[in-house]
Amino acid sequence: MDFAQYRRLGGINWTSLKEIAQSPRHYQHALMALPRDKRSYSLGRAVHCAVLEPDVYAARYVTKPQGIDLRTKEGKRWLEDHRHLEMVSEDVDHIAEAVTAHPAAMTVLGGLQTEYTIQWTGHAGVSCKARLDAVGDGRVVDLKTTSRPLDRFCVEAAQYHYHGQLAYYLDGAIAAQVLSPGSVAYIVAVETRPPYDVGVFLLSEQDLQAGRVLYRHCIDQLQACTATGLWPGRYPTVAPLSLPIWADGMGETASDGPAEEEVW
Repeated sequence: MDFAQYRRLGGINWTSLKEIAQSPRHYQHALMALPRDKRSYSLGRAVHCAVLEPDVYAARYVTKPQGIDLRTKEGKRWLEDHRHLEMVSEDVDHIAEAVTAHPAAMTVLGGLQTEYTIQWTGHAGVSCKARLDAVGDGRVVDLKTTSRPLDRFCVEAAQYHYHGQLAYYLDGAIAAQVLSPGSVAYIVAVETRPPYDVGVFLLSEQDLQAGRVLYRHCIDQLQACTATGLWPGRYPTVAPLSLPIWADGMGETASDGPAEEEVW
């Protein structure tokens, strides 16, 4: 099943569902807004294709050879010959090569089905769907690109709710009988800048349990908002401002009377 067919399937997917973790208003906006194609998104798609579907990559993408000036007659001829392909930077090749040269990454990715679509009845009886990067042999694996150093990847994983995504994928694969209970989840992360470092991260049961709490809360909130027709933002009621500790005046005590005049 290609991605266009996947998008036409019914059911909620993680890309939309995660927005409700910000607020129901953000979720509704994400459903109605035109998709934004940032450079990081297009780079990520190309890297996914190069690593997970190398045959498809060769038929879909091309990298401009070094030394060709696209303003010259030769360059324009090269562009015309490759007009049916999407041109990507040579970074994509370097990133993909870094992943395929990493022994642990290829061990967890090896022998799995890639870009695999599943459907299942999830938490609270909700119809769910997902397109998994790689699945099989007792594991689900998600490939991530990051512009940050890998020693900070745990912060990025928390910020972007990767633990919720992997718990959603793992539980879905088990419910769809693609995996059996007791299966595990990995993230293969690769930096998008030299030296294109690669890390393989196994989610602990604690990580996955936190992810389950997150995605099930998102589903519960989605159902509640759908029932009421109300889609509030982050602050539907009055909230304290709660200045940060570094704000001027914080941690100091105000004097009761007027300040004495300085004598010069």
